[in-house]
Amino acid sequence: MAAIAYVSDEKMLEYHRFNGSHTIVFWRLSTKKFTDFRPGDLLFFLAKDENNRRKEKGLTGYGCFVSETSLSVETIWKNYGKQTGYNTRRELCEAIEKSCKSEEVPKKIGCLILDKVVFFQSPVYLSTLGYQLSSKLESFTYLDRDEGEQTLKILNAVKEIGLDSWSAMENETMNDELFQQQLVRHQISTILQSAETERLIAPKKAEHIFSVFEEKKPMWINRKQNSFLIRDSINRLYILYDSTAKTEKENYYRLLGEMVFLKETFRQSFDEEIQIIVLSFTDLNDRQIKCLNDNQVEFQRVY
Repeated sequence: MAAIAYVSDEKMLEYHRFNGSHTIVFWRLSTKKFTDFRPGDLLFFLAKDENNRRKEKGLTGYGCFVSETSLSVETIWKNYGKQTGYNTRRELCEAIEKSCKSEEVPKKIGCLILDKVVFFQSPVYLSTLGYQLSSKLESFTYLDRDEGEQTLKILNAVKEIGLDSWSAMENETMNDELFQQQLVRHQISTILQSAETERLIAPKKAEHIFSVFEEKKPMWINRKQNSFLIRDSINRLYILYDSTAKTEKENYYRLLGEMVFLKETFRQSFDEEIQIIVLSFTDLNDRQIKCLNDNQVEFQRVY
């Protein structure tokens, strides 16, 4: 999972915070798409806190990346209006013009659709987490490109600070749940990384299975896309498994060892239950399935 900190317009952020926006259109001058940034990854808002004398910009909230496109300013306002974070088209244009170094506004600019937006009670300063941010940063920087260790540090800091009470006024439970989803997701991700679960699943197979569960709002856990989380009454971690006949026995024992490690680590790390379900493209015999079940790991054959 990747995470980006993006230098953001304070006026735009204040509009979204005040109105409790959960889906926003985040504009940027560049139309060049990010590399290693996929749906579900986090974009953190990096901005100056006018109420704080610190010169350092802080992270004031985040949104989950949904999609991106390039549009003219006219089309952006026509299609999205106040989702851009401004009351009028003129205000949007003024903000874009202010950001342009040249006198001419680009014919098209980038638009990132973000959802599950939350704001923090107070900024998180990266320097306090041991992350040195360049004072000359003008656009964005990657906080994580893969498994999300830095992101987890940030989310744990937010857990201590709390979420913004004003933006959550209409539905505080929803905001808390959105944040808890991301926290659990990144906690699991770092545990999987320590377990070195590096099974590679063919992308088409992974995307097919993911789409089957789409109504339950699954979240990919890692960049390899071999596991995803569904959070409803409990946390269900689905781990994709595939093997060739040549290495079937070796791969099964490795899978079993990983699942035992994960169950014990989850038990020690979480107050709430993490149920593991292995979704297998490979047939297992009854004895192998029973061994997984005896270790409280469910098994489902998929095609």
